[in-house]
Amino acid sequence: MLKKVLSQLVSYCGEIECKHEPLELVFKIYESYIKKDFINKEHLDYKVYNCEALERVTEEASKKHTLDTKQTLISTSRFGNLFLPGESGLTRDYLDYGDLRNSNDYVLIYAVDVEENSCNIRVEYDNGRRPQNVWNYPIKNKMFWIIPTTSKITITKNKGNQINCLFTTTMQYV
Repeated sequence: MLKKVLSQLVSYCGEIECKHEPLELVFKIYESYIKKDFINKEHLDYKVYNCEALERVTEEASKKHTLDTKQTLISTSRFGNLFLPGESGLTRDYLDYGDLRNSNDYVLIYAVDVEENSCNIRVEYDNGRRPQNVWNYPIKNKMFWIIPTTSKITITKNKGNQINCLFTTTMQYV
């Protein structure tokens, strides 16, 4: 018998052990928040300019991805998200339907500074003829998720008392 996998969605989740990086990333995201340009901004996205901590987080998560695959991921855009108490993220997919060939393949979400048990990451995906499957995962500090851009991603309502800080980068195969 011959088996051929025609389609498959794979997401990755894990922890990145960093010493001082989260503080540097929080600073970069807050810095962008303070300098925010209100024109042409998507909801809650604050541009994060390159910093050493940012590179290390992206590199560590990408290494964990490449253990299973032979393809390499490169970053295409980076931004931070801040969620005030009672605030939730928009449901988004990071796929460019107008240019699928050059669209992103994965999105990396990294929990920089999140109050424990305050919010979840919600991933909606289609599984063949069974559309709108949902996967919920509690967000914890130093956790990362690499999710296919064909999935819809939502950060649920912040039920905590502090501002939750997340880092997001979109990636393509090389």
